[in-house]
Amino acid sequence: ATKLVEYVKQLPGEKPKKGDAASWSAKTAALVKAAEDVAAKKPDAILALQKAGNCKACHSEHKGK
Repeated sequence: ATKLVEYVKQLPGEKPKKGDAASWSAKTAALVKAAEDVAAKKPDAILALQKAGNCKACHSEHKGK
């Protein structure tokens, strides 16, 4: 979990290949928080990580071809 936190903390500093920067910021911030909560073993953190870590939702909106 701590390694995941290290990786996802890099995402907010990246620029999305397409889509709205505000959306990118919100999605990556939610992912970082969820990963941090899992690492801290907070209740229901896994569920939040599953929701925030929905790859298709983010990739459909922000990933280039």
